[in-house]
Amino acid sequence: MPSATILGADRPLDPPEINDLMEIVDEQSDRLRELTDNLLDVSRIEAGVLLVRAEATELRDILEEALTLFARSSGGRRVEVRTQGDLPTVNADKRRIGQVIGGTF
Repeated sequence: MPSATILGADRPLDPPEINDLMEIVDEQSDRLRELTDNLLDVSRIEAGVLLVRAEATELRDILEEALTLFARSSGGRRVEVRTQGDLPTVNADKRRIGQVIGGTF
């Protein structure tokens, strides 16, 4: 664990090493928050009180964000998406779409 590495280091760490480790701590903290939020949302779904905030959203923006999320977590796998013409504006809750895809927007 990066925080244990920082706290238990047997030698003084260089600032770049500390920065790299703190970035990992920050990313993992964000991931833990997302997981906690998702678990709370499951409880809200079961209770029938999940709030959805749909708003006019560019479908192209949703698609690009989904592809970015996939690229970060895909282990090098690729997805190719082909569209024809302009994509419409849709009423959507970007956060909920991000949860479905497996990340958060």
